[in-house]
Amino acid sequence: MGICAIISGGEQARLTDIDKAQFVIACDKGAEYAHRADIVPDLLVGDFDSLNDADCVRAKKYCVSPPKKTTPTQCSP
Repeated sequence: MGICAIISGGEQARLTDIDKAQFVIACDKGAEYAHRADIVPDLLVGDFDSLNDADCVRAKKYCVSPPKKTTPTQCSP
């Protein structure tokens, strides 16, 4: 069985041992944290309404839900 890491929003923690994960998921604000750490997640999930307009994150796959507050930043893998 492999290791899956999930990077989520909230208070940003150190991404210790994330390199040991075989699959990385970034959720909403966690996409920005992954971007800052030069991590390309396998999957991005969320509406990304908490990202700044200047943020452009990359991932291997996206699962975007309709935003509730604002339009999410449009990015291409």
